Amino acid sequence: MSEQIRGAGQPSWPLSPYQIQVSYGASEGIARGSGADWFGPLNPLTPIAPPDVAGRRFDFPPGYNIVTRPRAYEPVGFAELRGFADAYDLLRLVIETRKDQMERQRWRIRPRGPHPSLPRSRGRVGRGRTSATVDADISARISAIENFFQKPDGVARWKTWLRSLLEDMFVIDAATLYCQRTRNGELFALQQLDGATIKRVIDDWGRTPQPYYDPHLTSPASGGGEGGGMVYPPAYQQVLKGLPAVNYSARDIIYRPRNVRAHRVYGYSPVQQVLMTVNIALRRQLWQLDYYSEGSIPDALIGVPQGWTPDQIKQFQDYWDTEFAGDLAKRRRAKFVPGDTAARVHQTKEPEHKNDFDEWLARIICFAFSVPPQWAVKLMNRATADNQSAQSEEEGLEPTKEWVKDLIDEIIVEEFSSPDLELHWLDEDDNDSGKAEAALESRVKLGAVTLNEMRDSLGLDPYANAAADRPMVLTATGFVPIEANAAGQGANASGRGENAEAAQVVQKYSPNQPRVPAGNPGGGEWTSEGTIDSADVVSSFPNDRGDSAEQVSDSTDGADQSNGPGIQIAASGYFQCEGFGAGCQSGGSYGTTAMYSISGRKLCMDCAVKMLGIQNEPASERVLTLTPFLLQK
Repeated sequence: MSEQIRGAGQPSWPLSPYQIQVSYGASEGIARGSGADWFGPLNPLTPIAPPDVAGRRFDFPPGYNIVTRPRAYEPVGFAELRGFADAYDLLRLVIETRKDQMERQRWRIRPRGPHPSLPRSRGRVGRGRTSATVDADISARISAIENFFQKPDGVARWKTWLRSLLEDMFVIDAATLYCQRTRNGELFALQQLDGATIKRVIDDWGRTPQPYYDPHLTSPASGGGEGGGMVYPPAYQQVLKGLPAVNYSARDIIYRPRNVRAHRVYGYSPVQQVLMTVNIALRRQLWQLDYYSEGSIPDALIGVPQGWTPDQIKQFQDYWDTEFAGDLAKRRRAKFVPGDTAARVHQTKEPEHKNDFDEWLARIICFAFSVPPQWAVKLMNRATADNQSAQSEEEGLEPTKEWVKDLIDEIIVEEFSSPDLELHWLDEDDNDSGKAEAALESRVKLGAVTLNEMRDSLGLDPYANAAADRPMVLTATGFVPIEANAAGQGANASGRGENAEAAQVVQKYSPNQPRVPAGNPGGGEWTSEGTIDSADVVSSFPNDRGDSAEQVSDSTDGADQSNGPGIQIAASGYFQCEGFGAGCQSGGSYGTTAMYSISGRKLCMDCAVKMLGIQNEPASERVLTLTPFLLQK
């Protein structure tokens, strides 16, 4: 029985465009029914996957966990990566160099939180501070953790254990540690597993299955009961002899790839990143090896008489080879060919065994591990080599140190229940201390802290000199107390401020330093470089006779009134350098302004530096050393 067709027998004809009316309804998608979606992109197809699929990491193949071979869906396997790393000697040298650098790093376990101050970090106590005592419980836990990591697997020392771990990280990016536990579940040792035997298992979202709590779990063997318990699903499988041998949960092993990508399950090691370059380099090395073992280009062509037949040439060739046979291969022997007389010998051109392309290959390999390539390339200037060395340390060694630190910190938190402790590299203390001291020095020059405050931060005893407790600003003429400017702003009619007597200007000697004009008290003596009125020169320090210095008269004849009033001359302005045997009198500056008193002699800065033997010290260190010897009132 045939099916009836709807509308059969009714007349039909095509509709005219004028007979079509389109109505737009409400929509929550892209097409909102406003008319602008005419021939528009339209709404996407309705998803067919269940809502629980949301959050899937990547589009993995169905049945991913069924395949037993590790890296089954990766373009390169573990065996190939290790084969390339072992076959190319330059790559192996770079890997071992980076492992050597990490092996030299010193470490300790310390509490987390703000970094300790410089006095406490150096075992000293600053002025006005109390030493921070470490809690006995924290000290005990630090000692226990440090003892554990001296031999993490119970057999190998830290350095050997770390080198093996870094090998799998650099080559296959599959560093794996098996958590060997005691009967009560405490961590006993961290045994290393061959990462090439570990196959990762993923959950429905493409991630590593994590332990979870099942309230309905009643199996006593699984640690549950009527109240539920924890479930540890398999997160990794160890494949031995091509078969799945052992299931591991996320609690059983620590699998730590360094370079993880969202669309891949396994890590992307530095060796895999330069795989094509390594392949080219290996083929070039094979060509160089064949040069000494194989080949069809002889070293020389020796002519024979024109009438010799091939049999005669072969017969003589055999005689020649037998006569001069030795350790050389056949390609290294001279060949006889038909041609002119035997007097003509043609030497073939030697191939170039090392050129710029070899250096380019070395640079790529070194760049992948951030190792300076100057040892494998042509000589460069020292500045470039130093810059590359510093850059390689920052770009290569520091990230590797951070990777190891994160791994150890995770173990400390998860296995030792000590989130307040962390691994710390001791070499960073020296760098941090140098930076902190440089910052303090700059603050002293800006007047933000005093000299004694700086010494307190460094854990040093304060100076008894009162000037060391006053902030000063370093200018072109020396350290100037900040009260000097304050006194100038608040000066009275006579040009002397409230703090004028306490303000000092510690100046360095300058051959162009002006003098007090003749006819004034103290005429001809040194004054500051254009910052003191000749009519307002004040000093609270004694002169050579031991008397108090007189104030300069208020006469302004010929004086420049544009300079700031209230500035005082330093005590050193009224003394002359007495010098000593190897002092300034041998350098042409004898008799200059004295600023310091050492061993009962008034000395200028040059003589003081020479007498104390600090000529080779930085300028900042000289200032710190000379400050206690400043001339006093």
